Amino acid sequence: MLDIDFTFVWVGVNLLVLYLLLRKFLFGKVGALIDQRAQSIASDIEAGETARKEGEAYRKRYEQILATAKDESKAIVAEARQKAARDYESVLREAKGQAQALVDKAREDIERERGEAYEQVKGSVASLALLAASKVIEHNMDSDKNRKLVDAFLSREEAA
Repeated sequence: MLDIDFTFVWVGVNLLVLYLLLRKFLFGKVGALIDQRAQSIASDIEAGETARKEGEAYRKRYEQILATAKDESKAIVAEARQKAARDYESVLREAKGQAQALVDKAREDIERERGEAYEQVKGSVASLALLAASKVIEHNMDSDKNRKLVDAFLSREEAA
């Protein structure tokens, strides 16, 4: 019949006792450690996913802020260019106005000096004419009366 060796039975009993001892003292604790580690990994994964979502939200917010800043900087540059153009036009108009005022003043000065020079020449011509006339007729005439006469003559000639 079956011949069972006593060693084989002892090995079976030892395995059974070892299994029960391992189950009672080791498998429970190892299982608990594995469950604890699985929960820790799951919470880390969940925290990582939450952090990733927060990072994505921060990235989107940063991109919006950056886009807004770019738009604002473009608007500021455009406004600065427009202001510079307005200032340029204003300075140019002012400079043209000042230049025109200087030209007008110079023209007025020229006209005034021309009039003064004309009066001086007219007076000199009248004096020379009187001097020449008095030399020609050789007698002393009333110089104020003669000057008026020459001025009237020159005014008539000037008008013609």
